[in-house]
Amino acid sequence: MVDNAKIFKAGQFKDACETLGIEVEPARERTAEDKAIIERSNHSIKSGFSQFVAGYTGNRLDRRGKNVEHEPLLSLNELQDLWHEWVVTEWQTARHEGLRSPFLPAMVEHGRNGGTDEHCDHDQQQD
Repeated sequence: MVDNAKIFKAGQFKDACETLGIEVEPARERTAEDKAIIERSNHSIKSGFSQFVAGYTGNRLDRRGKNVEHEPLLSLNELQDLWHEWVVTEWQTARHEGLRSPFLPAMVEHGRNGGTDEHCDHDQQQD
Protein backbone atom coordinates (compact mmCIF):
# COMPACT_ATOMS: atom_id res chain seq x y z
CA MET A 1 0.00 0.00 0.00
CA VAL A 2 1.37 3.39 -0.98
CA ASP A 3 0.16 6.91 -0.46
CA ASN A 4 -0.40 9.36 -3.29
CA ALA A 5 3.03 10.99 -3.30
CA LYS A 6 4.49 11.75 -6.73
CA ILE A 7 7.29 9.21 -6.25
CA PHE A 8 4.75 6.37 -6.10
CA LYS A 9 3.05 7.56 -9.30
CA ALA A 10 6.31 7.76 -11.26
CA GLY A 11 6.82 5.38 -14.14
CA GLN A 12 10.19 4.22 -12.79
CA PHE A 13 8.61 3.18 -9.50
CA LYS A 14 5.82 1.30 -11.24
CA ASP A 15 8.30 -0.38 -13.62
CA ALA A 16 10.57 -1.43 -10.74
CA CYS A 17 7.63 -2.89 -8.81
CA GLU A 18 6.43 -4.77 -11.86
CA THR A 19 9.93 -6.15 -12.50
CA LEU A 20 10.13 -7.35 -8.89
CA GLY A 21 6.62 -8.80 -8.93
CA ILE A 22 5.31 -6.29 -6.39
CA GLU A 23 1.63 -5.43 -6.59
CA VAL A 24 1.09 -1.77 -5.70
CA GLU A 25 -2.15 -0.83 -4.00
CA PRO A 26 -2.72 2.92 -3.69
CA ALA A 27 -4.37 4.26 -0.55
CA ARG A 28 -7.41 6.45 -0.91
CA GLU A 29 -6.52 10.14 -0.86
CA ARG A 30 -6.64 11.86 2.52
CA THR A 31 -7.54 8.63 4.31
CA ALA A 32 -4.95 7.97 7.00
CA GLU A 33 -6.69 4.85 8.28
CA ASP A 34 -5.90 3.05 5.00
CA LYS A 35 -2.27 2.76 6.00
CA ALA A 36 -2.17 3.37 9.74
CA ILE A 37 -0.21 0.18 10.44
CA ILE A 38 2.36 1.10 7.79
CA GLU A 39 2.77 4.63 9.17
CA ARG A 40 3.18 3.31 12.73
CA SER A 41 5.79 0.80 11.56
CA ASN A 42 7.65 3.53 9.66
CA HIS A 43 7.66 5.71 12.77
CA SER A 44 9.01 2.85 14.89
CA ILE A 45 11.76 2.14 12.35
CA LYS A 46 12.74 5.83 12.17
CA SER A 47 12.88 6.23 15.95
CA GLY A 48 14.50 2.88 16.67
CA PHE A 49 16.89 2.39 13.77
CA SER A 50 17.18 5.09 11.11
CA GLN A 51 17.95 8.04 13.35
CA PHE A 52 21.11 6.32 14.56
CA VAL A 53 22.53 5.69 11.07
CA ALA A 54 25.14 8.20 9.89
CA GLY A 55 23.68 10.68 7.43
CA TYR A 56 20.09 10.37 8.69
CA THR A 57 18.13 13.49 7.74
CA GLY A 58 14.65 12.60 8.87
CA ASN A 59 12.00 13.79 6.45
CA ARG A 60 13.97 16.89 5.43
CA LEU A 61 17.08 16.88 3.28
CA ASP A 62 17.83 20.49 4.27
CA ARG A 63 18.74 19.19 7.76
CA ARG A 64 21.69 17.28 6.37
CA GLY A 65 25.13 18.48 7.41
CA LYS A 66 27.57 20.35 5.21
CA ASN A 67 30.03 18.32 3.13
CA VAL A 68 28.20 15.06 3.84
CA GLU A 69 29.66 13.64 0.66
CA HIS A 70 33.12 13.79 2.31
CA GLU A 71 32.03 11.97 5.48
CA PRO A 72 32.32 8.18 5.78
CA LEU A 73 29.20 6.45 4.56
CA LEU A 74 28.07 2.87 4.93
CA SER A 75 27.98 0.66 1.88
CA LEU A 76 24.60 -0.88 1.07
CA ASN A 77 25.87 -4.24 2.36
CA GLU A 78 26.97 -2.65 5.66
CA LEU A 79 23.62 -0.88 6.01
CA GLN A 80 21.79 -4.11 5.25
CA ASP A 81 23.88 -5.96 7.87
CA LEU A 82 23.02 -3.29 10.47
CA TRP A 83 19.34 -3.50 9.48
CA HIS A 84 19.27 -7.27 9.84
CA GLU A 85 21.00 -7.09 13.21
CA TRP A 86 18.52 -4.46 14.46
CA VAL A 87 15.51 -6.45 13.25
CA VAL A 88 16.70 -9.59 15.04
CA THR A 89 17.97 -8.01 18.27
CA GLU A 90 15.48 -5.15 18.71
CA TRP A 91 12.35 -5.31 16.55
CA GLN A 92 11.59 -9.01 16.91
CA THR A 93 12.32 -9.13 20.63
CA ALA A 94 10.40 -5.99 21.61
CA ARG A 95 7.24 -6.30 23.65
CA HIS A 96 4.24 -5.69 21.39
CA GLU A 97 0.79 -4.92 22.74
CA GLY A 98 -0.82 -6.84 19.88
CA LEU A 99 1.00 -10.11 20.68
CA ARG A 100 -1.02 -12.01 23.23
CA SER A 101 -1.50 -15.63 24.11
CA PRO A 102 -5.10 -16.79 23.75
CA PHE A 103 -4.53 -18.81 26.94
CA LEU A 104 -3.07 -15.91 28.97
CA PRO A 105 -4.51 -12.72 27.43
CA ALA A 106 -3.28 -10.48 30.25
CA MET A 107 0.33 -11.28 29.33
CA VAL A 108 2.01 -9.38 26.53
CA GLU A 109 4.22 -11.48 24.27
CA HIS A 110 7.78 -10.55 23.39
CA GLY A 111 8.48 -10.64 19.66
CA ARG A 112 9.45 -13.75 17.77
CA ASN A 113 10.87 -15.59 20.78
CA GLY A 114 7.40 -15.81 22.30
CA GLY A 115 8.47 -14.97 25.86
CA THR A 116 6.02 -13.19 28.09
CA ASP A 117 6.21 -10.44 30.63
CA GLU A 118 4.16 -11.55 33.62
CA HIS A 119 4.26 -8.09 35.19
CA CYS A 120 2.86 -6.35 32.15
CA ASP A 121 -0.88 -6.52 31.70
CA HIS A 122 -3.08 -4.76 29.16
CA ASP A 123 -4.00 -1.81 31.36
CA GLN A 124 -0.38 -0.93 32.18
CA GLN A 125 0.97 -1.21 28.61
CA GLN A 126 1.71 2.14 26.93
CA ASP A 127 3.38 2.54 23.53
